[in-house]
Amino acid sequence: MINNHNNGIKDSENSVRPNQEIDEGIKTTKSILTELLKDLMDLDNGTFNKSIEKIVLSHDVKMDKNMPCSKWTLSNILLMSSQFNESGISVYDARGRKQWEKAKRTVKAAAKPIFILAPVMTKFCIQCSKEKNRNVTMSYNYSLKTVRCVYCKQTKDQLKQKGLYKEMFNHKFTPIKLFSIDSTTNGKAEEKRIQTQIKRKELKLVVEKLNLKIEYLYIPKAFGYYCDRNLEIRLSSKAEGIFFHELSHAIHAHLIKTDKLKKRSYSQGEVIAELSAVCIARMYGLEWIGHSQEYLKFYLKTKDNEKLSQVAQSLINDIGQILNFIF
Repeated sequence: MINNHNNGIKDSENSVRPNQEIDEGIKTTKSILTELLKDLMDLDNGTFNKSIEKIVLSHDVKMDKNMPCSKWTLSNILLMSSQFNESGISVYDARGRKQWEKAKRTVKAAAKPIFILAPVMTKFCIQCSKEKNRNVTMSYNYSLKTVRCVYCKQTKDQLKQKGLYKEMFNHKFTPIKLFSIDSTTNGKAEEKRIQTQIKRKELKLVVEKLNLKIEYLYIPKAFGYYCDRNLEIRLSSKAEGIFFHELSHAIHAHLIKTDKLKKRSYSQGEVIAELSAVCIARMYGLEWIGHSQEYLKFYLKTKDNEKLSQVAQSLINDIGQILNFIF
């Protein structure tokens, strides 16, 4: 089966390995790929590599409680992270101009804003509402810079102290303009960016060769992602399998740009990255295929292990090229 795809596991001129280590590396790659194809057929039986240490997946980087978005609704957090800054990177911390000023940061000129949705609330003075026998709304006073009742002239804070202030949802939402932390300058960000220390020698060489930037950040709806435009990997999990997956994306993108591989569909790219991650994990005596099973079936929209194995065989050349680039 593997012999039909030798192009994926030949010597690669792009490899970061010393020449004397190539033959041994390819031999290991062949055995790993052979095991992978066999195990994809036996996933549900649980018969593979029982003695190998399994990588535990967890969301290690939590949201900073000092960030305003930590108090938002989940829908707004997801809305924020689905938008991108000028560099094409998903936004993880966004605030208004005054909030950034408090954090000692300045919004750049002509910075591109992002938007979240805030409910439109109608404010009432309970005391005047009873006297007028109807809901008495409050208006914003620009000279006092606060909300106050149009009749008794009491401010929001004064009515709150007396328990005479009420808000009701108006069944409408209004967009709120915010700016990503990447659109600000000066000072230090409240969210600390933790530069990851790569402990695997071969992977460190790859990162240096591709000039990748890797950091741990809170990501609301993912464990990690790779941004090809900025050559940046962001991780919110310290599980090595996630790093292996995103690094495989980076290598795959590099091989496509250098015409070593052809461009694949999005789902095929995910399969290549995930199976490459499984192989890399096994190179280091770790097991990741248990997590990969559900991940791959989701992207391939199938529950059939045989189909999963067939897709893996069709992409084995790409996986082999990625492994050769590393080992």
